[in-house]
Amino acid sequence: MNNFRKIDIDAIEDDYLNDDDLLEIDPRSEQDALSYFTSLQAQVRGLVNGGDVTNALGLILDDPPYGPTVDSARKINTDTVIQILSSTRTSDISNVINNLQPNQQDNLMKYIYKCMSLPVAEQIGNVFLSWHEKLTQVAALAVGVTAWNDGNSEVDSNSFSLLIEKSVGDADDEFNKSINTSLQTEKSPILNIPKNKFVIRGNQCYQSVGLPPRDDLPESPYVNIGLGHCRDQDNDDLQIIYAGNTINVGKDDRCRLVNDDNLSVRCVIPI
Repeated sequence: MNNFRKIDIDAIEDDYLNDDDLLEIDPRSEQDALSYFTSLQAQVRGLVNGGDVTNALGLILDDPPYGPTVDSARKINTDTVIQILSSTRTSDISNVINNLQPNQQDNLMKYIYKCMSLPVAEQIGNVFLSWHEKLTQVAALAVGVTAWNDGNSEVDSNSFSLLIEKSVGDADDEFNKSINTSLQTEKSPILNIPKNKFVIRGNQCYQSVGLPPRDDLPESPYVNIGLGHCRDQDNDDLQIIYAGNTINVGKDDRCRLVNDDNLSVRCVIPI
């Protein structure tokens, strides 16, 4: 009976994929990455000691190591992020996040979820929750989508992966209608997200329903696509209706121009 309980049912499936199958490889060699991020850690500590938390965090989040070949560098970077998050005053968090670039905010959310899964969260979990709260407030709608299939993530498929905070207000219904897709999402009822509904990030969601852009939102739009689509060998195309335009997106696409706007397309790992 004990052996039965230890069987990995998912591994029996023909199309089974583990986390390593979904990870891209960091192009840097293990030694180069270790050397670079060790040096960067010292530089960042100097900035933190000088009170420049924003630039310190921006440096560490700008191009973090990823993939299974640079584990030592990933640990160093994660430790540095923890040091910065835990040493920042709560009253300063929003200002720091406001001054990060959208890609840095995305990476910060990935690290927050990573940190929540570590033993250190038992001691300072409230710190990570404070950063999470402020980050979702500042970056708005879809910054909680944290685990991308492009491999640039510290979050595995067993971790939190989708946290949608809709703040379009009275325009919610029209907002939802404007981002229909042809994809059936996995486990969407658990998340209370209707099938075929996805989130366009930042000002793009406001523009898509005819609302004026907001100055306090990130400019980088994303359409977040369920990982089931990426895994489906027969599903070569995903159709997205965006701001009145129908876009056919291939599984390997990362960027499309829509009305001269850059529209990033990524896949998310479902819970």
